[in-house]
Amino acid sequence: EDIKAVVPIVEDWLKERGLTLNQDKTTIAEIGTGINFLGFNLRQYKGKLLTKPQKEKVLAFLQELRDWLRVNKSLPQDVVITHLNQQLIGWANYYRAGVSKETFSYVDHMVHKMLWTWAIRRHLKKGKEWVKNKYFRELKGKEWNFTTEVPDRHGKPKIVSVRKISQIPIIRHIKVKDTSSPDDPTLAKYWEQRRTSTGKIRW
Repeated sequence: EDIKAVVPIVEDWLKERGLTLNQDKTTIAEIGTGINFLGFNLRQYKGKLLTKPQKEKVLAFLQELRDWLRVNKSLPQDVVITHLNQQLIGWANYYRAGVSKETFSYVDHMVHKMLWTWAIRRHLKKGKEWVKNKYFRELKGKEWNFTTEVPDRHGKPKIVSVRKISQIPIIRHIKVKDTSSPDDPTLAKYWEQRRTSTGKIRW
C-alpha cells in the first residue's frame, strides 16, 4: 500500500521534468520473490536484501564467450587471451559492487572449461597431457592457467594469461550523502571524489 501511494508522487515529479513512468517496465513485486533490474537480481534472503548478478545475464555472457571461441578456434593464443581479458574484466567491473564473488568463481570455472575444449579441438590427434602442457601452466602456485609467452615492448619474453575475475575485490556501493544532487554546483568536488574513489580495476 505504501508503494502504491508513492507512485503518483513519482509520476508528478517526473512530469515536471518532461518525463513519464514507463508502465511496461514498472512492476511491484514481493521482496522475497525479487526483481531483475539493470542486469542485477534484487531479492531478500533471510531478512537481508542482496543484489546479485542476474542469472540470465550471466548465462548470456558465458554463451557469448563460448560462441566467440567456437568461431575463432584458429587464432593465436595471445590474441584469445587479450580478447577474453577485455571481456571478463569489463563485465566484472560492472558487477563488482554487488554480491558477486560466488558468480565470479562460477564464471572462472566455466571459462576454464571453454578454454580446455578450445585447446582440445585444435589438436585432435594429440593427447590431453600434451595439450595441457602446451596451453596451461602453473602460476603463483596454482595450476591450469591458460598462459603463453609474448615479447614485451623491449623484445623480452613476458607471460600473459586469462585473468581470474574471482580475484577482483568486491567494492560495495557507497550511499550518496543525504539529498546531495549532481546538479548542485556547490557539490562538484564531492561528486568528483565519488567518481575517482570508485575507479575500475584494470590489468
